[in-house]
Amino acid sequence: MRQPEYEDFEKDIQPFCHDPKPYETKIERCTATTVNASGQLLGVVSGEWDGKRSLCFASSETSFLTDFQGASPAADSDQDSSWVVYIQFTDCWQVSASRLQNNQVVQQFRIHASEHVCMQPAICCGDSSVLVTWVEEQNKVLRIQYAQYKSAEWSEPQLINVTSGHCFRPAVCRGDQWLIVFDRSDDDKHCLEYTFLNDQLNQVMQGTIISDDAWLYAPVCGASSDRYMIACLSQKLVIDPDLEIVDHDTGLGYCEWADGAFSPLVRVADLNDGLLGEVLYTPYFGIRRRCHLVVDEQDVWLFWEGCPENQLNADKQNKTKAGFSWEHYGHLLGLRKKNEAWEGPVYLHRGGIQYSVASSGNGRIAVSWIDSSYLTQQPELRVELIDLSCGEPYKPQARRGRWKPWTVPKVDSKRYSTVVGDETLKLYWADTHVHSRYCPDAEGEPDLLVQTAREQAQIDFMCIIDNDFYPYAGIMPLEWERLKTLAALFSKNDNFILLPGYEYTYHEKGLEPNFNHRYVMYPSGGEFYSRTDPRSRTLEDLAPLVDAAGGILVAHHPTFRLIDHPIDHYTEICSSWRISMEEKNEIRKKLRSGQKLTFIGSSDTHRALPGLGGALTGVYATSLDPDALFEGYRKGRTIATQGNRTVIDFRINEEISGASLSIPASEKLLIHCVIRADRPIEYAEIICDESVIRSYRDPGLEIYDQFSLSPEGGTHTYYVRVKLIGDPSFNEPDADPDVYSGPFVRSGHYPFNFARVDGPFAWSTPVWVTVT
Repeated sequence: MRQPEYEDFEKDIQPFCHDPKPYETKIERCTATTVNASGQLLGVVSGEWDGKRSLCFASSETSFLTDFQGASPAADSDQDSSWVVYIQFTDCWQVSASRLQNNQVVQQFRIHASEHVCMQPAICCGDSSVLVTWVEEQNKVLRIQYAQYKSAEWSEPQLINVTSGHCFRPAVCRGDQWLIVFDRSDDDKHCLEYTFLNDQLNQVMQGTIISDDAWLYAPVCGASSDRYMIACLSQKLVIDPDLEIVDHDTGLGYCEWADGAFSPLVRVADLNDGLLGEVLYTPYFGIRRRCHLVVDEQDVWLFWEGCPENQLNADKQNKTKAGFSWEHYGHLLGLRKKNEAWEGPVYLHRGGIQYSVASSGNGRIAVSWIDSSYLTQQPELRVELIDLSCGEPYKPQARRGRWKPWTVPKVDSKRYSTVVGDETLKLYWADTHVHSRYCPDAEGEPDLLVQTAREQAQIDFMCIIDNDFYPYAGIMPLEWERLKTLAALFSKNDNFILLPGYEYTYHEKGLEPNFNHRYVMYPSGGEFYSRTDPRSRTLEDLAPLVDAAGGILVAHHPTFRLIDHPIDHYTEICSSWRISMEEKNEIRKKLRSGQKLTFIGSSDTHRALPGLGGALTGVYATSLDPDALFEGYRKGRTIATQGNRTVIDFRINEEISGASLSIPASEKLLIHCVIRADRPIEYAEIICDESVIRSYRDPGLEIYDQFSLSPEGGTHTYYVRVKLIGDPSFNEPDADPDVYSGPFVRSGHYPFNFARVDGPFAWSTPVWVTVT
């Protein structure tokens, strides 16, 4: 591992991070590892090098890039070869595999091709055959397929039968029989399913593993001479009652096959250290929600990646390591079951990210990991043998008593509706800035984000937004195609909508800080234009391309520069980072300067908390479908809130929020305002050109008012500001409102990237009136 030493951020790192060259390297956040019978280690990762999608293979002797594409690789070995299975996408989706000997690809196979999305492959080598399993869309439902390589040919894919729900993340192992285990969503539950296959690939036994109080997902499995084992991630939502922030309590569950069934799932490890929002949370480029299982003789080992909080604090205090990228510095942790008892966890490796593990036998494991500790250097895929007896004790940070179980709140099922002209508009609630694990530094599987948004946050629609580039990661064209497919798959009109989108990670000289990011959002379909794409290096390049593809741009973070283009006026005024509209003056300055902004509230959560990150948008639309919602956006018919669902129906001369109108000087304005809240209103204000023209104090739960006024000549900006009873929930209550300290504040009132789930503020998008 390269050792930390001093680097100057402004000189060495900032120019690279903020102005990447075209076709800069991107690495998928997923490595795979295997060891063949002769003891050769092989690691593999997917990525883009010079704009071309490839697989990178690494052994202890060499590394090389393939001349073919591949994504989401998984690996295993038989007696004489190493096997890698991966996903390809050209004119169709493909499940493909390569066989390697002596660090060379000796055979390539197309196992399956489909018009429908294929993803999340897994592989296991038996004594004389290889079994591959993957997720594929079947009749608008995600199901598990499998195929076997035996006697030099691949069998036809077969489908695992399940009764309902979508299926994800299969794992496979071989004992006396094949075992395939995967997770399945079913309304507000997320459970494990398992299927045993005999040598003829018949499904001989199936079952379900479920938890009453947690979601189970991302299983792994293993087998020994006398038993089968399953481990998985277990998560449930918890709340800090004092700060009213919500997060995930995450652990590892484990069970074994005994007496014809799997034993009850037991939580054996706590993954919350450095992951749950205790004191400090930092961007981290590894994958902390991933488990590995290895059977070593009679012992069972579980492994996971972590970034323990006390270790991070200690490292950051060492000033000689300034500039070293701690966001890329993780730890491989392990837990052993010996003689039917679990021992204490240990550190097994430090300094990597995106770890994967395979058994090497004789008390050792093979590990692949990404060395990306210096942002000015290309990341490297490394492989290493680790002696399991050399682990150092790991003492997790003690859980504080501040976290309590979170109960899904009751949301008023009666939707607010209103008539504008000849249209009946309904108010729909959304969080349209939600990052997933395909973002360089975020948590969360896309399907679990959808399930959280729909079943727990109970919002109507959302958009998954992942960065196009941060060193050295970001979504790529294949991931974009998959997201578009999932958006269509998870969307059901008048029920729930998932919009496709991504974040254009643009930085602009002249701004301080120089964030000028946009997230791109489409009603459906759409095109992907990255900051590293020569066609879209600037916002001026990007906007017409996105517009032609039917999308919009949303500016976020308090510092931004809007360009002169009709799709660049949507502005995120509150998020999980801070309440920009109240804590900083930048947005009000833009309003005073005459800029027309459409207000958006969206969490920008990197914490897998859609709809629970202290920011929501209410959109007035004729129905809950993508085209109708986008008509609401394009007309500016929005409310931004701090997570509450306050209704603001604000009109001038019967024109609702987002409208622009002109009147002669002789005409009066008729102002109509309805406000409804689910808890007492402290005050509400109607604002014109940043001056309060009407105020309501302690009005209860509802305001209805109508009045007229005679405005002066010129163009005026009118909007409504509402404050409910409660803590303002500012992240930096004592900071200078004219100075933006950047989004990554670690000394704020809330832990990093957290906000009160249901804060008190709400704002309507303005109505602009020109008096001629």
